[in-house]
Amino acid sequence: MTEYENKEVLTLAGLLCFGKYPQKFFPGLTIHIIVYPSKEITSTGAFGERLVDNIKVEGSIPVMFLEAIKSIKKNLKIKTIVKGLFREDLFEYPEVFYVRF
Repeated sequence: MTEYENKEVLTLAGLLCFGKYPQKFFPGLTIHIIVYPSKEITSTGAFGERLVDNIKVEGSIPVMFLEAIKSIKKNLKIKTIVKGLFREDLFEYPEVFYVRF
């Protein structure tokens, strides 16, 4: 919150963190996740598709973060390593997030 014209108003950061649907006031504040069929953006897939997945994530920052991670994980390749009777599934990229303050 901040003071503006002798009134307490919500800041943009406060709206993005704590608002239910900040895009009502700022429609462009979204995350777009686009998955192409190959490394070349201009290439098409085997059936002529230009995009494999196109996801628009809206909501507050915590909601967008969780939905974006879920959408990214859905599109990652997974390899399976069999070790005797056991198997290990590994994502294309490790599921490790480092947060430094």
